[in-house]
Amino acid sequence: MSTNSTLPAWPIEHGDLKATSTTISFDPLGLLAILHNPRAAASTARLYGQNYLGIFRWPHTMMVGGALPPFKLLVGHLSSQRSSVHPIVDMHKNDVERLEIRSDMAFDELPLPRSNIWLMDLLAYKPSTQQLNDILIIHLDSINGTRKMKDPKQTFNSALEPISPWPQRNLLDLISFITSLFLLTSLAFSILLGDMWAAVLFFLYLLHSLASAAVAFTTMLTTSDSFGTRVREDATLRFAVHSRSAGGKVVFVGRQDTLETLARTAWTFNKTPTRNFLHWSWMLTGSLSAAASVICMVNMAGTLQLAYLGTMILSSFGELLVNRLVRQIQNTAIHYGSFYLVGDSEYWTQSIIRSALGTNEDFCLADLPWCEFNLLPDIPLFQNLCIVLSQLRKPGGAAMTETEIEAKLSDQVERKQLGLMSRLAEEIKVVRKGKALPAISKLF
Repeated sequence: MSTNSTLPAWPIEHGDLKATSTTISFDPLGLLAILHNPRAAASTARLYGQNYLGIFRWPHTMMVGGALPPFKLLVGHLSSQRSSVHPIVDMHKNDVERLEIRSDMAFDELPLPRSNIWLMDLLAYKPSTQQLNDILIIHLDSINGTRKMKDPKQTFNSALEPISPWPQRNLLDLISFITSLFLLTSLAFSILLGDMWAAVLFFLYLLHSLASAAVAFTTMLTTSDSFGTRVREDATLRFAVHSRSAGGKVVFVGRQDTLETLARTAWTFNKTPTRNFLHWSWMLTGSLSAAASVICMVNMAGTLQLAYLGTMILSSFGELLVNRLVRQIQNTAIHYGSFYLVGDSEYWTQSIIRSALGTNEDFCLADLPWCEFNLLPDIPLFQNLCIVLSQLRKPGGAAMTETEIEAKLSDQVERKQLGLMSRLAEEIKVVRKGKALPAISKLF
């Protein structure tokens, strides 16, 4: 079998293959705006959360270059059959860290929003030289934080005044304003140059930025425990222990009602005419912006394409700057609690003894049930250790002699474990004399 073919008799010129400017095409760079972007989804969740409206507003800087979240919300509204769970609540869950814990309460996890950068930084603390034996103790006083007060001596009157992080707060507002101004300027140049594609693109993104600014003035999602006001007031001290994948333990210490409310935390979207209007405005303008990014980008003039890409880069850098500013605000103006890191311990039991006897009352772990939490083997020696540590922190415990401590530790202990018992007694002796290693204060 043979195949014959003939070539055209005329020469092919490259100019004959060029596309005309009247065709509509699609640009791969425009697809960047509708690709999955975890930072854009997190920015959306924090825009809707706004847990700190009395202190600052969390701007949505990823509206350019991250237009997939509003489109996904629109799809969720159109496809979801669940009327009880709002699509924005499902998206917000992706910005929540769920820590597996062992506790003396009826909970096995704590939901922690990643917008609490103060707490996220603590969970990612820099380990000591003996990282497997580290114990970070976090005494949690408030879930959403309370305003820190100025020293009365530094004010003009005797009344306490809250710390106002006005430089960082104004910078946050300025970042959102600059992004909108950049879009407005690009829109003006698009109109002057007569570029319809660019004008449509920047106009839709400008509407989306205005909708984002309006949402930032309202708390769209409310935070409450799952049972409303059924968490009764209870000042009993409770413990929750989380094991870090990088090594070491994080121990949350707090009141029963504080930790229980945190464990029961749920987010709901309270439907009101104002919230519904803001939500649908933000979602529809974002979805249209996502579609325009794909259709309009390649058909725009080259200079306006650069303006669009510049706005995307500005949004990305703005999001990074927002996180740094929020970190500064939370560290200087908001009080969540306090922390204490017990590090550089040669043995795990040494860390336990130091956390029980070498700390003040806010961080004392003498009453933590180490054996029940499977943090120590459930054998008589370590059961005795837990009892001794608890007794030493109680009134009159300082009068207990070394002989009495050894006697209590050796109760019903096998002969082969007497050497370990002697080491534990020596570790207790060292901590009681104040010769234990100091706690680490620099965590990052």
